[in-house]
Amino acid sequence: MNIGILTDSTCDLPNSIIEKYNIEFIPLTVRIGDKQFKDKTEITSKEFFNKIKKSQEMPTTSQPSAGEFSAKYAKLNEKYDHIISIHLSSHLSGTIQSAKLALKDNPNYNVSIIDSKSASMGLGFLVILAAKLVKKGYEKNEIIKRLEKARQDIEIYLTVDDLSFLQKGGRISKAQSFIGNLINLKPVLKLDFNSKSVEPIDKVRGTKKTHNKILGFLNDYVSSDSKTNNYWFGLLYGEKEYAEIFKNKFEQTIAQGNFDYNYFENNVGPVIGSHTGPTVYGIILFKGGKYLNE
Repeated sequence: MNIGILTDSTCDLPNSIIEKYNIEFIPLTVRIGDKQFKDKTEITSKEFFNKIKKSQEMPTTSQPSAGEFSAKYAKLNEKYDHIISIHLSSHLSGTIQSAKLALKDNPNYNVSIIDSKSASMGLGFLVILAAKLVKKGYEKNEIIKRLEKARQDIEIYLTVDDLSFLQKGGRISKAQSFIGNLINLKPVLKLDFNSKSVEPIDKVRGTKKTHNKILGFLNDYVSSDSKTNNYWFGLLYGEKEYAEIFKNKFEQTIAQGNFDYNYFENNVGPVIGSHTGPTVYGIILFKGGKYLNE
């Protein structure tokens, strides 16, 4: 069976990965003021962050329509026997709902829709896993079974240097933002399978302590499992300059670990960046080898 993989633009995978595995994607939309752009097709991350730093308005986002999904599925059904459609968490976006509406209106499409229960490169890791399983020749039902188990093992930890976007987006209050910026208080945010949203789970004073806190989650993640023979680690950031010090610490930490791993790095796209701003950075943890080789 010839199986195709479709995801959306919030997967934040490097173009080299998208091209290597022939991954298809459908873009979400980001609006800045009175102008709107298709995520990653009409605006790059660099262009987006430059624009929002000059704008007085908070950017907004919207999911693809059911019609856009329908058109995409129709095109892909001509190319593949079956499509595995993996998307941004249904708790964070209506993207999954649009995909399901398209399939309901076109029941002849050969599509399986998977809610990643994640975002950004967390979603991206699930997409890579699906593509690798397809390449290894696994059947559709086995791939879906593994994806539904694997998504429970993806964890994302983030922080930001500037709290204003979290405040504007309603994640924290204006007073918390002001005080946090004043005393160098950094939020630590988490997203995993059980998360209903990206929420602060801790507040740490100072950059060094924040880095140590996040790296502590990495150590906990690895030490909690003895069966995984290959981890997938990701580094994400808005504008790279804010992540440089942490990047070095993160890379040193995983290089010193007693485990095999694959390492991925990329900036967040406009849709994710709309909610975090340019100062965001963090890590993605996944037991990729466990689901690829078991």
